[in-house]
Order: sequence, then C-alpha cells, then structure tokens
Amino acid sequence: MNIALISREYPPFFGGGIGAYTHRFAHALAGAGHRPFVITVSEDGEQSIEEGGGVTVVRLPFIHANDWSAPHPRIATPETLAAFHAFHPVSVFAMQVARDMPALVRRHAIDIIEAPDTGALAWFLLNAARTGAPEAADLPPVVTVLHSPTDWIARWNRAPLRGRQDHELAGMERDQARWSGAV
Repeated sequence: MNIALISREYPPFFGGGIGAYTHRFAHALAGAGHRPFVITVSEDGEQSIEEGGGVTVVRLPFIHANDWSAPHPRIATPETLAAFHAFHPVSVFAMQVARDMPALVRRHAIDIIEAPDTGALAWFLLNAARTGAPEAADLPPVVTVLHSPTDWIARWNRAPLRGRQDHELAGMERDQARWSGAV
C-alpha cells in the first residue's frame, strides 16, 4: 500500500511522541513492503521531496525555523495570517496539507492517509471533502490516530483551555475525529 502519514514533527524536527511515532512507523511500514510518504514541515519555506530508507518525505512550508510569530514569509497571505492568529498556528500547516494532498494522492497513488488528532492536521482536508470541494473528490480514507488531544492535555495538566485559539483547536480536533473514515 501507499500510505501518507501527516506529522508536523519529523527528523530533524522533533517535538515529542508523534514525531518519534511517525519516524518509527514509516520505517516499519517500509520494512514490511509498503510505500510510506511522510508529509511534514520544511524550514526554508520551500516544498521538497526526499527519499531515504524506503520512506518518501514531503516537506511543506509552515514557519521559519522556530519563529512562531507568523507563517513563513513565502506562504504569508491574508488567509494564512488569519488562520495563524484566529485558529491556531498549526492550522497553517493543516492548510498546506489540504492544498497539496490531492496532487500528492494523484501523483503517488496514495491508498490511505493517517493524521494525528493533535493539531487537527487533516481538518481542512476533511472539511474540503465533507463540503464537496472538487479538489478533494478522489481522496482516499483518512484515519485519525489519537495521540494527545488538546482537551486531554488540558485536563491532565489541570490547566483549562485558554483563549480562542485553544478552544478553536480543540473543536477542530473533535471535528477531524468525527469526519475521519476511522479513528
């Protein structure tokens, strides 16, 4: 199978468990004879494709290095700036995924897409499919894997969600799980 794994964290950019999971799972899939495609972030604002160890890594623009003040200048449009500030910064990466995934699916014959719940990285993609957007018409099933939803993190840390961004992100994570083909 050709399997797309969406993760904001992937070497050399690690943030936590999702990055480690994605790295190990992608290589395990390759070792089992599947063709994994990891959709992750680039640091330089350019889309790139790399191959290694049987894994294809597609890097999409998001932020510049560790500057979380705005989207990367190369993708800073009124739309991405609004999403960055109104929803959550990670929403901009989710928008890049939705923009580029249909072409990646066609070019690489992707059979299934996996996305973490954390960050709602498939929200825009699933919303496009749900609302009948033509570019999302031929998408394969999307599976959401539960890692650590924003609501759970807040409860376990005994720190309530704060502000609009946290609440919007938690709602988008719930929507993504509801709209996915499987959880």
